Parts: sequence; structure tokens; C-alpha cells
Amino acid sequence: MKKAKAQQEAVGFIVIILIVVIAGVIFLGISLRKPIEKINDPEINNFLSSSSRYTSSCAKTYEPNYLDLGELSYECFNMNSVCLDNKKACDVLNSTYFEMVSKFKPAGTLRYYSLSFGYKQEINETGREFLRIESGNSSKCRTRLAGRSLENLGSRGYIATELEICSA
Repeated sequence: MKKAKAQQEAVGFIVIILIVVIAGVIFLGISLRKPIEKINDPEINNFLSSSSRYTSSCAKTYEPNYLDLGELSYECFNMNSVCLDNKKACDVLNSTYFEMVSKFKPAGTLRYYSLSFGYKQEINETGREFLRIESGNSSKCRTRLAGRSLENLGSRGYIATELEICSA
């Protein structure tokens, strides 16, 4: 009798341990699947706002009438736009921002970034993305710093620029 009762207690103990382990694995799986958090960062907003005034190497009508990056992003939206030196506006925009963002490191080593450009006719409408520049690996990112800038082009509409950064 004592032997059977001891076996029942051992089996019960093992069942309890299995339930705790299974619950722990489920909890761990759920906690690791947290969505990536985006934090609006004022430093990135300032970077985007000031970079739109940066003078590019693209002149449309004559040199030295170079476009700033805000104007150049609109020229990029006009897909067929070419600078006087026969470079495409999107290529100049891409290479200029690639160089600028790689030097912009608000917190630690830059692991990943995504810079997107969109066009809006009206301020309240959802923009149509026309260019995206990405670099790095986003697989280990849990928190991303993000910022936005809206360039008013007057009667031509708006260019929305968004930057997301993941640092190590």
C-alpha cells in the first residue's frame, strides 16, 4: 500500500512540474513576440527638418542654382526628372541621404535604418511612397527611434519624409 501511495505522489509531483514548465514556455514565447516599439524622437524630427534645407549637387536650370533636398525630393517624385549633369534626381537624393544618415548616430552604433519619402496632394490624405532607402539588419531590433517631416511645396502638395533607426 505504501509503495502505491508513494508512486501516486511522485506521479502527481511530476504532473505539477510539467504544468509549470509548459506554462513557463508559453509565457516566454508570448513575451518574446512583443511587437517592435516605435518611439518618436525629437532629434530625428530635427534632423529631417534641417536636412530638407541641405543643398544638393543637383541643378535643374543652371549652375550654381542647386536644389535643396526638399525640392529634390519633389523632383524625384516627378520620376523623369534629371539634373544638368544627367544624374537622376532620385539617385542624387538617395546617395546624399545615404551619406547623411550613415553619419547621423543619435544613440550608439547604427544597426538599421529606413528612410521613406511619400507625396501628398492634401495635408490630411495618406501619402503615396515613391522612394525608400534602407540599410542594415532589422531582425534584432526591439525598439526603433522614428521621426517625420512634412515639406510644404505650396500648390504642388507635400512631401512626407519618415526615418526609423535601430541602434545597438
